[in-house]
Amino acid sequence: MRKALVISIVCIVSWSCTEKFEINAPYEEIWAVYGILNAEDSVQYVRISKVFQVEGDALEYAATNDVTVPGLTVTLKGGEVSLKAEEVKGQREPDGDFSPEMTLYAFSTKGPNSLKPGATYQVRIQDAQDSLDIKGQVTLPGVPRITEPNFPMLQGSGCLSNIAFEDSVAIKFQKSRTPIDKDKALGYELRVVFNYRENGQPKRISFGPTRLFSSNKGCGAGSSGNLCYQISKGSVLSTFKSALSDTNNRYSYATFPLCGPADRVARSIQVEITAVDSALYNYIRANDPRFLNLNTYRPEYTNLTGNRRTVGIIGAIAVDQVPVHFTDCGRYFLGLGLKPPGGCAF
Repeated sequence: MRKALVISIVCIVSWSCTEKFEINAPYEEIWAVYGILNAEDSVQYVRISKVFQVEGDALEYAATNDVTVPGLTVTLKGGEVSLKAEEVKGQREPDGDFSPEMTLYAFSTKGPNSLKPGATYQVRIQDAQDSLDIKGQVTLPGVPRITEPNFPMLQGSGCLSNIAFEDSVAIKFQKSRTPIDKDKALGYELRVVFNYRENGQPKRISFGPTRLFSSNKGCGAGSSGNLCYQISKGSVLSTFKSALSDTNNRYSYATFPLCGPADRVARSIQVEITAVDSALYNYIRANDPRFLNLNTYRPEYTNLTGNRRTVGIIGAIAVDQVPVHFTDCGRYFLGLGLKPPGGCAF
């Protein structure tokens, strides 16, 4: 027999009151779909599951049960491609709340099946009984181009820029590499990624992502087709320092080659700009916990439609990365340089 969970709320204003309500509502079949398309990826993944409701501990149930749904027909159409997804088994991160086992639907987008920035694509989900029909449509944003710091090319080669993250740093970029208006993203995120080794084991830490932004932050970029984001003084190194704080560990990272072809230089430190399409932008904003309080109902946003109630998103991103290098001051601050250099900003 179903046991109702009842909560009493005592109101203390000019009078007192008690409200009782049942948290467990009647079961409703709700589908959850999540997929982010990226033209630079050779494989696109879509995860499909059903929202679940259990009598006991929901976290315990999620940790021991695969709630994703196999056996569906998932297609991707748009531009010049018409693809059917392959069902694959995937693994989540082992320290998450959900079971590590899951079913994914994968589209191979290599060569002639590659996705194009500015093109519109539709993902459609159906079952064998033709009783399920869910659709999501998205237009891929243009690929941004980081202009500062840059990777100067000379006859196909260049050298990494030394970036003084111990001071404030202005990151400048073009919104899109093409001038087509529909090719623009609605918002952008900034990251600085550091790949290092801890006792010989590869590790990765990221400053960011920043909040989504669509205008200059702390600096100017000069024209409507460009944006600038100023990173505050020392914030990147402070983030990285937190991961390198155990004096019992040995930390290192690849520092060479500093010069050479773009695909051969050291990429231990990278500045990354991610362009976000309008659907994913709205989804992120609607689900940002900063916009929720005890008196506010969180809006439910999705670009999925069909004959079942569906939550989630089919979104799209485009990414540009530029490899950079720490200054001697930055290395010393992180404990990766032996001699204290002079003239440092900290």
